[in-house]
Amino acid sequence: MNIKQLVTHACSLSVILAAAAVPACNQADPAGELVVPFEIGAGIECSLKNVVDVKVTLLEIKSGDAEDVEVDSRSVPCGEGKAIFTDVPVGTYAIRVEGFDPDKFVVVDNVAKIMNGVVEEPEVGEVLEGKEVTTEVITLSSTPAKLWVRYELNMDGFQTMCSQIKMTELAITAYKNSGADPLLSVNLPCDATPNEAMQYHYLGDPERELDGSVFDYVRVQPRDATGNLTGADVKYPLAMVPGAGRTAKLTFSAECTADKCDLQCNGGACTQD
Repeated sequence: MNIKQLVTHACSLSVILAAAAVPACNQADPAGELVVPFEIGAGIECSLKNVVDVKVTLLEIKSGDAEDVEVDSRSVPCGEGKAIFTDVPVGTYAIRVEGFDPDKFVVVDNVAKIMNGVVEEPEVGEVLEGKEVTTEVITLSSTPAKLWVRYELNMDGFQTMCSQIKMTELAITAYKNSGADPLLSVNLPCDATPNEAMQYHYLGDPERELDGSVFDYVRVQPRDATGNLTGADVKYPLAMVPGAGRTAKLTFSAECTADKCDLQCNGGACTQD
């Protein structure tokens, strides 16, 4: 065999090997199909909670404090009762389901509670290669309402800071039944950092206690470093319940002297912002 023939055979072999390698390189990752059925409460009609669309999201589960990462999502009419995911990479995923009303507010969901500092296990689905897997039915419950407050600190007619007054925290309680029965109680430090640009503080509700269908009253009390009342409180009867997933925002001021801080509603009217 001469040199020319040797080169020709070597080139032909390279082409054959390269062609054979292409399918292996382009082979798709193992995947399967996942069906996620859902229902509201005891399987009630969507219209009873004013739910029109449901979004189902698959999340890659991260370890530690890292947030789970969205992998895929489907939005379906609530009445369909399930979402179908095709060609999903094999693995186990956390499942988040949210039901939206006509105004695009989330009014039902399956978000896990945090009870006594322990987070409920998320609902998961496992995708198997080449198979259709149906998860357990995901049960949705009412999304809690959200309560935000903001306040101004004054002393002798001038704005002041927490370090210059006796009040160290605000005891804030949300009620149902016109102030008769408490739903959520939060102690907000006077010098807490606001959660948004408009200086509002979000009152966390990890146990999902603030039922927006009955939440109708708020009381705010000023307290000192020993937990004792240090001035007059304010009370807000809400004109109407906010509803599931909706927000109530309140603004008030603390009018302080050397000995106490009396709370006052914004502009003298104890109404929602």
